[in-house]
Amino acid sequence: MNLHRTTLRLAAVYNVLWGTWVVLFPNHFFELVGMAPLNHPMVWQGMGMVIGVYGLGYWWASYDPMRHWPIVAVGFLGKIFGPLGFVFNYLQDIVPFEFSYTLITNDFIWWIPFFMILKQVHTKQRWRLTDIKKTKYTISGMKPLQLGFFLFYVIAGANHFIHPDFYDGLIPDWLPFPDVINYSSGFLEISFGTMVLFPKTRKWGSYGIIVLLLLFIPSHIFFIQQGSCVTDGLCVAPWIAWFRLLAIHPLLLFWAFRTGLK
Repeated sequence: MNLHRTTLRLAAVYNVLWGTWVVLFPNHFFELVGMAPLNHPMVWQGMGMVIGVYGLGYWWASYDPMRHWPIVAVGFLGKIFGPLGFVFNYLQDIVPFEFSYTLITNDFIWWIPFFMILKQVHTKQRWRLTDIKKTKYTISGMKPLQLGFFLFYVIAGANHFIHPDFYDGLIPDWLPFPDVINYSSGFLEISFGTMVLFPKTRKWGSYGIIVLLLLFIPSHIFFIQQGSCVTDGLCVAPWIAWFRLLAIHPLLLFWAFRTGLK
């Protein structure tokens, strides 16, 4: 059982790292293998997000692989169908052979350890689903609002890297180095949001988000001063901008405070 837990946690760490790499640097893989970059990198970044979410599933399944074997089974099927899809497209000259390099670490090396987990499920449980209705289900001590908090800020932080132009007009023009501010904000949102996953760092992650939200207030005021509309960017009715600042922003602060409570 310990080996299975280690397998799933290694897979979780790998998936989150790979997904983060693809989201932040969508063209890097293609540069490494000598392929032309995609015309629409958002497709590849979307794949990175999916792989990263699989990583979260693996980590949660690692607490009891026998109970949460459907997560392992879905991951195993993905690692089978992914290479099959590559072969199908390669034979039709749709993708070059170099694309197969990512299959080695994404799929092939996990075939045997994932198969061994499912083999044990077949032997001991005959694919039965265990009853979890009587279990107070939390993930690493997390409550639903804390889990939502993590997902919200990781996605929000990633958006700073995926759509940096969206934030250009939202950063006050009197601040220097707007690009550094934008990317730093995204990095900190992802970092503090991830810290909420772990009980020992949950409080500090929530406090970090509170500090960020307070630092974002001048940006909201600047947006209102611009008429709640940025050229080639976000445009909303003035009352929506005020509502976001006076109602939604305090709720986000309260959410962050509540998330940090043990």
